[in-house]
Amino acid sequence: MYANTEKYGLILVPIFGLYYKSANKKFEANLNLPIIGDINYKTGKKTWVGMRFDGLGTTYTLKNQSYSANGAYVSKTSNELVSYLRFRLSKSIYLNTKVGYAVSRNYKVFDADDKIDLALSSFYFGDKRTQLNERFKDGAIFKMELFYRLHFD
Repeated sequence: MYANTEKYGLILVPIFGLYYKSANKKFEANLNLPIIGDINYKTGKKTWVGMRFDGLGTTYTLKNQSYSANGAYVSKTSNELVSYLRFRLSKSIYLNTKVGYAVSRNYKVFDADDKIDLALSSFYFGDKRTQLNERFKDGAIFKMELFYRLHFD
């Protein structure tokens, strides 16, 4: 269970997890739904092909903005589905090249005093907030990530 107090109020997200690695160690699935899902297949000694879903949102305080006299916050939600190629550059350093699409991409601005009663995953109860900006459009995603993986022997 994920629980957090965002700028709009309390959010609770039940998480269903599954991790699987095939006997030959070429296929791997790491699912923590509805937040993150990653499946990949090792195609060579240092390369993988995979798909990843990211669906976690968050909120940020906006300072020095003209949206409201009380201040404002932005609520970010974006469900991103990407395919990727992963390359191992050294024992611990990897490069991911991703291409995909963002669905339900929202960066909504609200008055700082605009709250909800409760968010349960992507369902908002008591949501009478007024959005202060225009909606973002869904669209393509292109990313490159360099990451470091820890090894515990």
